[in-house]
Amino acid sequence: MADDQVFRADETRPRGNSANVWIIAGIGCGVMLLLCCGAFGAFFYWGAGLARDIVADPVEAAALGQQIAQFDLPEGYQAKAGGNFGAIFGLFGQPPEGAPLRFVIYEGDDPAGTLLLFESAGDRAPTVQERRQMTRSYAPQYAGDFPELKDGELVETVEATVHGEPAEFQIRSTTDADQREVWNVSGEFRTDEGRGFLHWVASREQFDLDQIKQVLESFE
Repeated sequence: MADDQVFRADETRPRGNSANVWIIAGIGCGVMLLLCCGAFGAFFYWGAGLARDIVADPVEAAALGQQIAQFDLPEGYQAKAGGNFGAIFGLFGQPPEGAPLRFVIYEGDDPAGTLLLFESAGDRAPTVQERRQMTRSYAPQYAGDFPELKDGELVETVEATVHGEPAEFQIRSTTDADQREVWNVSGEFRTDEGRGFLHWVASREQFDLDQIKQVLESFE
């Protein structure tokens, strides 16, 4: 009889350790579910923000370009489109070094004419490859507007003062993919929020060297 009472007592004793394990497991699963939902929501909001900040209106794109740099736009050129990512990358504080803030694409009235203004956060401007990768990621519809050229022969270096700091632009002579003779112009400069970059491909039939230099010297 005594043995039977001991057996029944053991049978009805709460199994505390086992219950705690299941409670902890349930809490862990709930936390992981919340984290996954939060990450998905953040990614969706971030992606929607990037899409929302693509500027397809030429007037708005031109105004965006004025935020990057003040300069005399070459004759025959007008803003085509751009992007403004500063607010998205600043959601969780300062944008990381080299993160894209803004870009604007200008088109010339000649088939070879393309001018790009690009602004990044911090003191380091992204490389050509990094800019192309950013464009493919954030604005794939405009990736084709970034011509890939051989550097060509350095013709002249133009110095200017932009936002109170020295800036240097290089003018090179080369040919594009269609074997047209073009100027390949590039340079970095200080902006209000980071570093700016100019990449300009212009027809040598439409612009002579002095005209190219006048545009570069107008940056301020």
